[in-house]
Amino acid sequence: MVQHISEARSEVILCAPFIKKGVLAALIKVVNPQVSLKVITRWLPGEIALGVSDLEVFELIRKRENSFLGLLDNLHAKMYVSDEKCLIGSANLTSKALGWAPASNIEMLFGVSRSEQEVSNLLAKLDCAREATFAEYESVNEQAAELRGALPEAAMVADEMTVENPLEWWLPECAVPSALYATYAGRYQKLAEGVAEDARLDLDVLSVPEGLDEESFRNYVALAIVNMGGVREIVKQIPARISDQKGEYLVGSMRSDFDGQARDKQWQIIREWIDFFLSDTYEVAPESYVVRLRPKY
Repeated sequence: MVQHISEARSEVILCAPFIKKGVLAALIKVVNPQVSLKVITRWLPGEIALGVSDLEVFELIRKRENSFLGLLDNLHAKMYVSDEKCLIGSANLTSKALGWAPASNIEMLFGVSRSEQEVSNLLAKLDCAREATFAEYESVNEQAAELRGALPEAAMVADEMTVENPLEWWLPECAVPSALYATYAGRYQKLAEGVAEDARLDLDVLSVPEGLDEESFRNYVALAIVNMGGVREIVKQIPARISDQKGEYLVGSMRSDFDGQARDKQWQIIREWIDFFLSDTYEVAPESYVVRLRPKY
C-alpha cells in the first residue's frame, strides 16, 4: 500500500468504508503534496460510535491542499488508486486490515489496471459522492456521542497503530521534538502553526496513551521510535557513527521520492529527535554533528 501510493505522480484515490485517522495521517505523508488526493468513505453514526471509523479524517483532508473528502452512505468497496494502477480487495484503511497491528485481520488486495471496465464503473459511482461538510461532521459526531453513551465499554473497537508492530517506513515529521509534549498536553498555542500541525501528525502515528506526565511521555516516545522501522534502522548504524552525509544517504535509501533538499531536512529532523528523546544513550557531537554513542565515564 505504502509503495503503491507513494509512486503516484498525478492522483491518489483512497476508497474505503472504514478509515482510522492514524492510518490516513501516515499514508498522507508518503503522497507527494502536488498529487491530487481524493478520499471516499461513509459516515454512519453507529459505526463512528463503535470506533470502527474516525470522523477526524475530515480535519486531515481539510488541511491538505488539493484534497477532497467524499461520502457515500452505501459504500462497501475498497479500492486504492495510484495514477493508472489500482489495488482492490477486502482491506479497509485500518491498522488491523493493513497488517500494521498485532493480531491483524486476514485480508487481500490485488492489483488491476485503471482501464478495466469494472474499475471505470466504480470510479463513476465514486464521482457521485457528496463532499463532506463541517455541518455534517458535527451532526454525525453528536449522533455518535449519544449512541456511544449507551454502548458497553467492551463494544468499542481499538484499532490504532501500535509500537509492537510499527509502520516499517515511518520517519518523524516535526522539526521541533520538544513541541510534541506541548501539543499532546494542549499547550500548543505559542507554537508556530506548521510546527503544531506536524506534531499532531506524529502523535497520530505514535498513538501515545492519554494522561502521561512529561517524563512518561518522553519515555514512551523513546521506546516507540526505536521500534519504528525507519528510525530503528538508523539507530542500528549509530555505533559506527553517522555523519550528516551518511544520514542523508540512509534517508534516501528509505525514501527514494526525496530530493537532496528533502533528504537533508529529514535527516536534520531525525538527528534532533535522537538528541532529544534518546540522549541517555546517544549524542550529537557539538562541532561535527556526528551522531554517536554517548561515552560512558
